[in-house]
Amino acid sequence: MKYALVRLDRKLTGLLQDWPPFLRPLMLLASFLGLPIVTAAIVTIGLWVSFGLGNESVALALLLCFVAMGVNLVLKLTLQRARPETLYASSIRFNTYSFPSGHSFSAFMLYGLCAYLASEYFVAAWAPVLTWGFVGLIILVGLSRIYLGAHYLLDVFGGWVLGGFFLWLILVVVRP
Repeated sequence: MKYALVRLDRKLTGLLQDWPPFLRPLMLLASFLGLPIVTAAIVTIGLWVSFGLGNESVALALLLCFVAMGVNLVLKLTLQRARPETLYASSIRFNTYSFPSGHSFSAFMLYGLCAYLASEYFVAAWAPVLTWGFVGLIILVGLSRIYLGAHYLLDVFGGWVLGGFFLWLILVVVRP
């Protein structure tokens, strides 16, 4: 069963990596927006703004994002799944393990939180546009990691599931 899953994972990953080359600039941009350093910077700015506005519940939610990012890193170091053998994966500056995808995890958790906040705090006309924009970004970040060759499909799916779990936990505990 394990080997059948690995074969399916590699086959589906290969199909996504065969998408047309003209998508590469879009995928590079999406991958950049999912970089843990970028998402950490957005969380930091969000913390500064939420504290400045006196919104402690949003600030606490963002602090929990940092904790969750640490959990994702511990999982990577524990599970130690190797990355795909691609040119892109071999050129990654800070080469870590593949499962779960940190980009997909951070994007789901942070941009999912942004989608929730947009639906709660923005004017009705803009709320759906922003909410669906963030959802699209979550999907695009994950797909970009597969397309570029940094991850297998199951790495991205695992990052989304874990990010979704932490987003749910943040919303249940804090409800910003």
